[in-house]
Amino acid sequence: MRSASRRLYHALGAVAIGAALATAGTARAEEIKFGAMPLGSIWYVFAASFSKLIQPTLPAGSKMEVIARGGGVGNPIAVDSKKADVALANVCTSVWAMNGEPEIYKGKKYPNIRALLGGLNEVWIAAMLTEDYIKRTGNDTLEKALLSKQPPRVIMKPAGSTVPPSVRMVFEGLGLTFEKYKAAGGEIIQVGVSQIPQ
Repeated sequence: MRSASRRLYHALGAVAIGAALATAGTARAEEIKFGAMPLGSIWYVFAASFSKLIQPTLPAGSKMEVIARGGGVGNPIAVDSKKADVALANVCTSVWAMNGEPEIYKGKKYPNIRALLGGLNEVWIAAMLTEDYIKRTGNDTLEKALLSKQPPRVIMKPAGSTVPPSVRMVFEGLGLTFEKYKAAGGEIIQVGVSQIPQ
């Protein structure tokens, strides 16, 4: 029942977005750019699905273009700079963009963004240790592992993703910085998602 309610909520939200976009201008045809993420990502699927729901609510001749790049960090910038009319984003990165978070947005504020719909997907940060590492070191919690004399190799997505600042916050909660971690013998590797399993 809950998933049916969520689907209805999202469908109604998409129609509401379409209506808002259609009434924001005149009744003439519009070309609306929808910021997502690269092809194959769940956000691309969301944007393509929303576009199909929104298209019928727009004036005749209107077009929806899904932008197959960007993501949680870049999409608030794309909307603020009018490179996208609407985009998917995370709550945290949107707030960081509005406030000009110093590390990610270098203090530059992006105030021309508004939240229209939320709760599309739940995002979690997951830390995993290999069985081999746990057996070899006895470090069976993230805290033990990161603070140990045998720190694990940390593999995460590259800059521009929401992952590095999230990992930085986890490190800071343990009194670490990336620099301290590396100085203590830890290794941090940043690669694209397709390369992480390798």
